[in-house]
Amino acid sequence: MILYLFYIAPLLEIANGKDQLTLGFVDDSTLIAIGQNFHDTHLGLKDMMEREGGILDWSRSHHSPLENNKLGLVDFTMSSEKRKGSHPLVLEAKDSNGRTSTVTIQPTNSCKLLGVVIDQSLWWNKHQELVHTRAVKWTSLFSHIHRAFHGLPIRSGRQLFNSVAIPRITYAADIWYTPLYTKPDSACRMGSVAITKKLQAIQHRAAIGITGAICTTAGDTLDAHLNMLPIEETLRLTCQKAAARLASLPATHPLSKFVKRASRGLLQRHNAPLHRIFHSIDSKRSRGC
Repeated sequence: MILYLFYIAPLLEIANGKDQLTLGFVDDSTLIAIGQNFHDTHLGLKDMMEREGGILDWSRSHHSPLENNKLGLVDFTMSSEKRKGSHPLVLEAKDSNGRTSTVTIQPTNSCKLLGVVIDQSLWWNKHQELVHTRAVKWTSLFSHIHRAFHGLPIRSGRQLFNSVAIPRITYAADIWYTPLYTKPDSACRMGSVAITKKLQAIQHRAAIGITGAICTTAGDTLDAHLNMLPIEETLRLTCQKAAARLASLPATHPLSKFVKRASRGLLQRHNAPLHRIFHSIDSKRSRGC
């Protein structure tokens, strides 16, 4: 693994300027270009791919050909008008013999990066749908191996749920989940309300399978008998742990200045996940919880 990091290190130094960024994790590399419109961002991506010392040049010199079917393009914007201007990215690639070929990358509405589905508008709805689908599938399988009279005992069922289902649900929750909160002048709950209700129903179904209780048993009662946190609090705790880890980063860490800026409070528009998880701690403290 260490030798492979040295192997791909040149990829992380391809970005040139404040409007370009390269990210890498093992064999996954991401290029980010920032601009006023998609034409500008595509020019930045094309430059990082085609210029001398760029991605395509590295691919030839390191004998690591790119697989075109694994290349993805997402034009991120929260503006519905700008979204209409999305268009394909056309690259000119040269092989080892100097022959030029054209590679066209079609834009998509979302992509998966390190197990997280990132949608075009950065609302994380696509990943929330994936979490819900996986949780429903797992709960269905869980009900087959856990029966009230001849299946797993309650203790084993609870342990299985906490060790398998909960980690899958809470994976990267500090990115795609906004803890629920209420504004001082309103009784309506804010945050990821829809996915919370769906996951509450899934945990209720799993709790019924573990205990063998009737379907009309209240979810709070089942959680108390199984000594399980409500899914809302489980997700909130996950986000708060992530906030605590980020807040304890040393000043030399690359994320330190962004964490400090996000901890000051919410923005009027376009709040990032960092803003939301720190705001959830402030909201909980203001309620005296």
